Amino acid sequence: MRLRPATAVIAAAACAEDEVLCSPLRPEAVAVDVREAGTNLALTRGTRGAAQIGEQIDSLVLDRISELPDSVLVGGSREGVYEVRVEHEGYAPWSQGNVQARLTGSPCPEFETQVLTAELQPIDGAPTSSRRRLTR
Repeated sequence: MRLRPATAVIAAAACAEDEVLCSPLRPEAVAVDVREAGTNLALTRGTRGAAQIGEQIDSLVLDRISELPDSVLVGGSREGVYEVRVEHEGYAPWSQGNVQARLTGSPCPEFETQVLTAELQPIDGAPTSSRRRLTR
């Protein structure tokens, strides 16, 4: 899935050569749509997540740039292979490895954002108050 580009390409008119300046804003490498298994309800409030590549760990945060739904957390700022983890109180942890992030495009490269779906399984006996935070 390709996200709406957040990278602005600005041609520098004052330069004699065709110089291009790229915005530092670009889509994240990984996007995770967090859902409750069985009900498919969005589960982002109170959800924590991380995208790890080598020793670097990026927190997953609510997406504020693209046109993805509010149930999506995004993260990752480097090209490579990620391990992605998501946790929410009252649910079993979820993870997926071998998530490949690639930069494409020229002159301003952007990520081909890898969109994953995390279907979190409720834990038997977990307090129901942790599950009242579900949103549609």
